[in-house]
Amino acid sequence: MRFARKGPSACGIDHGGACRNSSAVTSHAPPLSQTTSFFLDVLRLFAAFTVFSVHVVILWHPSHYTPFEARFVHRAVIIFFVLSGYVIAYSTLRKERDPRAYVLARLSRLYSVLLPALVLTALLQVVGTALNPAPYDAIARGHDPVRYGLVALFLQSVWILNSAPPTNAPFWSLCHEFWYYALFGAAVLIRPVKVRLAVIAGLALVCGMNVLLLMPSWLLGVGSYAWGRAARIPRGIALLMLAVVLAAIALSYLYLPDWPFPVAHPPFYYSAAATSDAMVGLLFALLVWLFDQALRDVRVPDRLDAAVRWFADHTYSLYLYHFPLLFFTAAVVPFDHGSVPAVAGMILLVLAVVFSLSLLTESKRPAWRRLFGRVWDRAVGIA
Repeated sequence: MRFARKGPSACGIDHGGACRNSSAVTSHAPPLSQTTSFFLDVLRLFAAFTVFSVHVVILWHPSHYTPFEARFVHRAVIIFFVLSGYVIAYSTLRKERDPRAYVLARLSRLYSVLLPALVLTALLQVVGTALNPAPYDAIARGHDPVRYGLVALFLQSVWILNSAPPTNAPFWSLCHEFWYYALFGAAVLIRPVKVRLAVIAGLALVCGMNVLLLMPSWLLGVGSYAWGRAARIPRGIALLMLAVVLAAIALSYLYLPDWPFPVAHPPFYYSAAATSDAMVGLLFALLVWLFDQALRDVRVPDRLDAAVRWFADHTYSLYLYHFPLLFFTAAVVPFDHGSVPAVAGMILLVLAVVFSLSLLTESKRPAWRRLFGRVWDRAVGIA
């Protein structure tokens, strides 16, 4: 998640994808400080590597997997939702509200990694099943072509569907992200009130209950930027409140149960703990706001800032590429799962593949933007 900086680097990318160039922004909203941008990158890295680490345990050491770790991985996705809402609000409020630019930014970012991840997942599933079918058969739920098609159209989690391919479970949240972008874009960019309300109602009718249940966390991210920046408090009070919120986050991980249902409880599945997820979302939205209030003027060393930013720029790829690679290595690649050096070496190998794929696919985003631009212009011309 790279955010616009005061300095040489002024182009940033969020979880869902918004590139913000300083020459394109307006004065609709204040810029983020370098330190706040750095903190958001750190949070994104924390969330991404939490998901990765827990999935290493699930797939390589399932006997060590506990409900506590399940709570960590799911709440990492809630962090992503909060950060996504924050940066989409930042991007949209800082720019002229151009529907074409908004749609192209969202779709080019999403598809630049989503479609390669679908290809990678399918390829590893075919090869892995041929080499060692038992692990793949154990989690198979059938109708794989339908599942891949639903993911490509962001329909895998609408209403009561839970249809992501089982060899890449993280696909579920991309459906939520897509519909949050669509709903927010409709609310902000469509001007006639009656048309706006009709479009929002139509989108909500398509995406359904389970997607909407987790939207409060995303909207809390929006509010953290859109309203939080206007509410200034003294630095000393902000530091005290920041410490309290950090303590509350730690306690929530230790003691706040999934509520009203455990995550994965049908028919809500990943939205089953919507109430406790909203509480966690509120805490992280407050964390971001209070950090900005208290520490936005503290300068982060440029080298550290650049290093964290580089890794954070690849967390979307890490999120979508890691699971099929971990599953494939668990099913096919022989290594000693009880050996720390062997596990560490395999983790480094998986990460090397992920970052190599990320460098390759992320570079294609301008081509995706041009493609969607041509489609948009043709569709508008026909209309």
